[in-house]
Amino acid sequence: MRLKKILKKLRGEGITFELDLPGRRLTSFRLGGEVAAAVFPRNIKEVVWLLAFLEQEGIPYFFLGGGTNLIIKDGGFPGLAVSLRDLRGLDFQLEPESVTVSVLSGEPLRNLVSLGIKLGLRGVESLAGIPGTVGGAIAMNAGTPEGAIGDFLEEIFVVFPGASPLKLKARDLSFSYRKTNLPQEALILQATLRFLRTSPLQVAQAVGEMCRKRAKSQPLRYPSAGCVFKNPPEDSAGRLIDLCGLKGKRHGGAQISTRHANFIINRGGARARDVLELMDMAREAVFKKFAICLEPEVRIVGQG
Repeated sequence: MRLKKILKKLRGEGITFELDLPGRRLTSFRLGGEVAAAVFPRNIKEVVWLLAFLEQEGIPYFFLGGGTNLIIKDGGFPGLAVSLRDLRGLDFQLEPESVTVSVLSGEPLRNLVSLGIKLGLRGVESLAGIPGTVGGAIAMNAGTPEGAIGDFLEEIFVVFPGASPLKLKARDLSFSYRKTNLPQEALILQATLRFLRTSPLQVAQAVGEMCRKRAKSQPLRYPSAGCVFKNPPEDSAGRLIDLCGLKGKRHGGAQISTRHANFIINRGGARARDVLELMDMAREAVFKKFAICLEPEVRIVGQG
């Protein structure tokens, strides 16, 4: 089915889309080639219909939340980028000692943290300052050494290509450092989390401290995708890259941050290939010096 016919079908379903959207509009890196079309479903029904339609027609696609750990290659993507930025909703139920939170996957993580400050959700500070959406955070088990979002998960509502949506209990999932055991093609639609209650003031102070810590150690002034590599067991990717003498290394408009070597920043006019070149350089140097193979934390899509 040609793009024109696809878009006609989307119009008929009332689903919003934009044509020829550049990567800088979709990613926090503010770089990358164009996608043929970006689609913005607004509710679970539209997402489920869209997934089934794209699979049935054999249309290339990828899903994204906030685009905060994504690189779109300079040659762009010939199919559809399905953004969940409009799939938002946040509700809660107060109990004597805990709070149950129901949240749609496109909800910005910062809004969950803000709710945590208001209601005194113990442990929510481990999510403070992390960009992106709740769905993306669950998929990669985002957090800090002090805690991760998987610690609070009760259940998720998820859909797989070619199947109907289903609920999965947290006990049926496995969480580890920056990943879950969900297959890559699984799409999280909604989640239920449970937090113990504590003093809102205590949570506000902990969140403030976490944000100050991030501001001090991370290059937040420049566009980036956060940490580009996962930390190897018992070590830090940033430390290893630093020991290879690569802090401050530039390629085109991209640079390995002088503040945190596991961040690559867009100094202005960077291309995706500049970032990928620096990533390759860092991986090769670390493997040569320490015999450790760094695993990317960012997702890379597209061609060229």
